[in-house]
Amino acid sequence: MTQRAFVFVLVFLSLLSGVALSEGSRTLRLKEELIALQNSEPLTLAKFLACSEVKGYGDYVPLEEAKVKGDGVILFYYEPLNYFTRREGDIYEIWLLQDVVVLDAKQKEVFRQEGTMEIHLRKRSPVLDLYAVNRLTLHGLPPGKYVFRLVLRDKLKGERASFDLPFEVVGGGP
Repeated sequence: MTQRAFVFVLVFLSLLSGVALSEGSRTLRLKEELIALQNSEPLTLAKFLACSEVKGYGDYVPLEEAKVKGDGVILFYYEPLNYFTRREGDIYEIWLLQDVVVLDAKQKEVFRQEGTMEIHLRKRSPVLDLYAVNRLTLHGLPPGKYVFRLVLRDKLKGERASFDLPFEVVGGGP
């Protein structure tokens, strides 16, 4: 390779890396804008569904109908949205707490557990996608219609939101 061609390649690669860095900074700016938007919007869920299997974020097998045998297990998959992200220097922090309530058809509480899950993350990169899974063992619940109530608390935002998902226990119970 001649010296002239070598210089051309170096200049070309420098320009390409500048474009890549420029695109990277644009992406980082967009992530910061997304965090600001999520911080200003009310806490909600992007998805909340009953599943037979969950492997990871966005990788789940939803139940066609939220019906499960009384001796079985039901999984509740959800993706929180608009949780607060606090930034301290190069650290991004989120902090969610979860409570669970199960109501029968008459809206009577048959199960309550506070603090069933705590998601407290401190990362060097922003956490833009998050999921959680609740596993409810149905042993002891008689057949009937129920509501799984998820209470999500954002400790940093000081906000609380409840979400209900009906399900049914069929046969196989006590």
